[in-house]
Amino acid sequence: VGAGARRTGAGRRLADGLSAMGMRPRFECQTNGVFVSITEQIDQALQAAGHEYYRLGDAAWNMVRLMCSFDTDPKEIDAFLADAQKAC
Repeated sequence: VGAGARRTGAGRRLADGLSAMGMRPRFECQTNGVFVSITEQIDQALQAAGHEYYRLGDAAWNMVRLMCSFDTDPKEIDAFLADAQKAC
């Protein structure tokens, strides 16, 4: 499996996990990036857990950009999702 397929697979795993919690990505996940709006509560919990990501757009959107790389371990995605789930 090539690096591109691994990135896309990681992005899809992340997008699917967030969708299962009711946080649907704002745009279809076609590559390694996921753009999603999260609540302030979830944002604070994720940052407190050490997760890093970028905020985008108007502050009222609460949108963040989550990126996966070719070497993102599925366990890292699962840990991020578990931390998000705890804050829901």
